[in-house]
Amino acid sequence: MQKIILYLRADSVKATVVDKYNQGSSVPALARGMAAAMTMRLVDSDGVKYDPALLDFAAWDFVLENDWDVDTPVKLRATTITLNVSNDYTEVEAVFDNTNTDALITALGANESISLGAELVGFKAGETLPEFILQFDGVTIRNRRSEAGTASPVTMEDNYYTAQQTDALVRAAPEFQFSVDGVADPHSVRVYTDRFYRERRNGGEWSIWIAFPDNSSGLLAHSFTNDDLAGGILTITHDMGDVVLPGMITNNNGKNETIDSKNITFGNNQILVDLNILSPLTGTWRYAFGGLPGATGPASTVPGPAGVQGVSTRYAKGNISGAVAIDRANGDYQVCTTTAAVTGITISNLATETGMILRINNAGGYAVTWGTTEIIAATDTGSYACAFYNDNGTVCYMGKSEIR
Repeated sequence: MQKIILYLRADSVKATVVDKYNQGSSVPALARGMAAAMTMRLVDSDGVKYDPALLDFAAWDFVLENDWDVDTPVKLRATTITLNVSNDYTEVEAVFDNTNTDALITALGANESISLGAELVGFKAGETLPEFILQFDGVTIRNRRSEAGTASPVTMEDNYYTAQQTDALVRAAPEFQFSVDGVADPHSVRVYTDRFYRERRNGGEWSIWIAFPDNSSGLLAHSFTNDDLAGGILTITHDMGDVVLPGMITNNNGKNETIDSKNITFGNNQILVDLNILSPLTGTWRYAFGGLPGATGPASTVPGPAGVQGVSTRYAKGNISGAVAIDRANGDYQVCTTTAAVTGITISNLATETGMILRINNAGGYAVTWGTTEIIAATDTGSYACAFYNDNGTVCYMGKSEIR
């Protein structure tokens, strides 16, 4: 049990905490969750022992509280109160069997401590109105850092790897090679004409050659993470020269991200995509660029089907205005010119997980919408390659690039 002794100058209802020399002092702190006994030695204005005859009461009450609302539960109430008189002192001892009350726990929350006021009340026999009231402030109740129900800490492994551990992790990463036909010229950086890849781990045997699932669409596609960015820029290398390719970027949730054409630069066998506005990236993202005529795969050297053939087909759609229906069966690279506002483009026969390009010459300056979404403004008077993709059964507009 925690025992506290303090001196109170009881010369009015509002008492003053003093030391044994009748000089100003403070109340020692109590701790939540342990039994405590507070012994209050009362003195008069001159610091002399308080007259015990003035404290002849049949009942006592002692509470600790920080508000003045008598309709709410007090934070602490003494379990027993006794008056002790000796030659030297007139003492009132208040005992708290348990200071772990719900009201105190709620008031403290996760704070270090709380300051409460005290009120000592004495009642005459047969009376309900108090005969004696003594109040004082500055009783500090400190919170607990731990108690019986607090969980023990979980031992954690070292946050740092040794050089040997790091080497082991690096060697465990997959290693990839790419090839145009799964036979000739294996290389580590994929180019546009590559249609096959293989992998190995820990310097082991290479896997068999695996055809890319996007072979039929002629797209330049791959996954990437935030670590692949340099200064927030994604660099995609190909071997098609200075061409402009429409494309798309999908995030780690498989959702399409609309990238302003001003943030995509083409040239020098590279596509530079500025993703600073979206970085840092979370998880694995994907890109897909392409739509020009695909490369013809090599002929098979054994009896069987021919190698993979590019399927991109150019189609002259002609002049468009109003509601425009685009049939993918006519080609996956269709060229058209606006002669008035286009109030809604719809696309049919676009197979799942394939894409197409609609090249729109908007020299006349007309607004063009995809569904209800404006994809070309009337102020956009250039020629634009607009990309569309069937994402798991839903045809999506992926963005546009201005053709210069």
